[in-house]
Amino acid sequence: MSGKTLAGIFLTTLSTLLFEIDLASRFVLTTGHHFASLVVSTAMLGLGFAGVLLSLFPAFLEKIKWEHGALLLGLSYPATTALSGFVSFDPVRLEWDVWELLRLFAYYPLFGVPFFLSSLVLTGIMKKHSAFAWKVYFADMAGAAAGGALWLFASHYKNLPTLLCALSAVAASVLLGRTASIKWKAALGVAVMLLTSPFLAPKISLYKELSQYEMYGNFRILDSIRGPEGRVDTVASPYLRHAPGLDPAFGEAVPTGTGIFFNGGLYAVLPHKPSDYLLHLPSTLPYRFQRPGKTLIIGANGITEAEAAVRLGAGSVKILEEKKILVKAIEKSGKGRYELTGGNPRLHLYGSSGAYDLISVPVVSVGEGVGTSVLSENYLLTTQFMRLCLEKLNDGGILAASVPLLPPPRGETRLLRLIAEMEPSGWQNTAAFRSWGTFHVVYKKGGFAGSDVKNLASIADELSLDPVYYPGLRKEDTNRHNIFKEPVYYDAVRKLRSREEALFNTSPASVDSPFFENYVRISKLPETVRALEGRWLPVLTGGGMDVVILFQAGLFSLVLLVLPLAARGRNGKATPFGDLFYFLMLGAGFMMVEVAFIQKGILYLGGAVNAAALVIPVLLGTSALGGLFSKRLKTGFFVPAAVAGLVGLAAVCLKYWGYATTRSAISDGLIFLSIVSVCGFSMGVPYPLALREIGERSNPSVPWCMAANGFASVVGAASAPLLAYFAGFSGALLAASLLYLAAAVMIPRSSSRELRHGHP
Repeated sequence: MSGKTLAGIFLTTLSTLLFEIDLASRFVLTTGHHFASLVVSTAMLGLGFAGVLLSLFPAFLEKIKWEHGALLLGLSYPATTALSGFVSFDPVRLEWDVWELLRLFAYYPLFGVPFFLSSLVLTGIMKKHSAFAWKVYFADMAGAAAGGALWLFASHYKNLPTLLCALSAVAASVLLGRTASIKWKAALGVAVMLLTSPFLAPKISLYKELSQYEMYGNFRILDSIRGPEGRVDTVASPYLRHAPGLDPAFGEAVPTGTGIFFNGGLYAVLPHKPSDYLLHLPSTLPYRFQRPGKTLIIGANGITEAEAAVRLGAGSVKILEEKKILVKAIEKSGKGRYELTGGNPRLHLYGSSGAYDLISVPVVSVGEGVGTSVLSENYLLTTQFMRLCLEKLNDGGILAASVPLLPPPRGETRLLRLIAEMEPSGWQNTAAFRSWGTFHVVYKKGGFAGSDVKNLASIADELSLDPVYYPGLRKEDTNRHNIFKEPVYYDAVRKLRSREEALFNTSPASVDSPFFENYVRISKLPETVRALEGRWLPVLTGGGMDVVILFQAGLFSLVLLVLPLAARGRNGKATPFGDLFYFLMLGAGFMMVEVAFIQKGILYLGGAVNAAALVIPVLLGTSALGGLFSKRLKTGFFVPAAVAGLVGLAAVCLKYWGYATTRSAISDGLIFLSIVSVCGFSMGVPYPLALREIGERSNPSVPWCMAANGFASVVGAASAPLLAYFAGFSGALLAASLLYLAAAVMIPRSSSRELRHGHP
């Protein structure tokens, strides 16, 4: 086997994984969510369909020229990327058109094409060089690891990831070439790629703020920064004014500012000049109530709050922003009289030696509460993070947090419960107020003393804020400034405290299930839809979207993987049910672990796409090593049972490790990737081991087993987020552990029984 062939495999796999990760990053930019389950299930669907096609028509494989397949692969990357703009799914349109979900169907056949072509090339090479399978595996997985690393570099440049995907595949076609004409064909392919490059930019939703301001005119993008964390645009517009929850009694004009847009959504506005409007924002409530000496604001979207805090006499004001790309953009625009630094809030609080007088988790942009961004994992609005903040407060210090006001009460009451129930006496230490667009919770460490509550209520009244809760609040004192027909927020809190059965899920989010906006109760679905006046978007973004993805993935898997084989027939002895069941369990279990690790990795690796770029190569690479190790083993109960035990142990470790930290981002990341590696190595053993054993029996059921594994992989990838929403990441991993255990139980009834009767 030549080095050129190995290099061709390396580049083919590199381009495929680079495309997979870039696809997730495009979803983040266009829809606000990474859709890891959709991306992974699409990849597995394309790969699985190639396997089914070649198992049904083995003669077709002999006619495929590797170099032509790789060249088509290279052309498919820019082609599918450009075409995706015409069928782009826009979650905001779900607010009035539930049929928008049909656009998701188009993603599977469209983005599945590159994965299908990649599988054709790699399968053809594997068949010809099966004697060197370990070399093929090594080149394959090394390319996957390199693809993840390359994306981290390429993401800084516009359209570069897609072009690198295409160029890598075209280079692979030259290396794999067995005909003299491949070089000029490759040159033609490069020319086509360059011509299509202007059409590769992601299509940002018309309903995202960046697109909205662009329509107003006199719009200028002053600077644009790209990176693994996302895209940041610094924008100038005469219409850029941002004052969430501003006191309606404030009679002056809000000055314009420089806009900071993150992935198309308005994140912060840097005021051009000082203005009194800053002092009339609801975020000034805790600073008016108790002038802090040392303040920490978590998130650069709290810039206006920081400016107001300085004007109100706060001692030192520090803004801590986890996304360093945002820090870079703001510093280039000029910052105000506060300290702005980048860093992980969790690690910063663990590592800080001193304590704060006030810690604030400010309101996100109202625009970020629209669309699928609410599906995103939020590790700040969790019980563990709020308790950590409380530990880092001085006695009598203030913890403040806020979210958008989006009736009917859901996230607002969840935030209140999250903070108020940190301690047994927490409700006595808590107060909550609302403006016309924001909801604010104030928690005093040690409790309110004397006339504190009265003073706080008086300040809120000056800012035209309506009290929602504080100890001793009367119903007649609510709903006076920003009037609802009924005091719905007061009533919601009253029901919450009396433990009445609520329409929405308000249980506090945790690091094991950090989906703050997942409030839908399946048992209350009809009442929920009625309460939302027929609007399906909040239901879909509260967990329903993954039900849709699971249904679509299952449907496509059935049509493309199972039905073709069923229609063709099996031409031989019946496939043992145990064999099929075994491969179904392996496929579903593996992909559930992969997707759960990607989502959990956000906490330790910094961002969804970063997590995908690191978890996928590590998991696949260690699985390849496990596959090589499988040559030394025999099929039996112990192998999948051992995998089940290790995955279950990982679930327990990640659940109880939780927010504990080594106080180092690098150490945390290495520990997490070590857990991924151990699981990956073990999960790489059962699949090739079972295929080898079945092949040694000369059993014609191999294609059926591979198809079953492909079908289950697609469904497993789509079901993992759903399990994480309702049972946490540990629940998803434990479910995968049970699947491997089920596979272990079935082995004595199928393959291992035949092995005991004379097969090695």
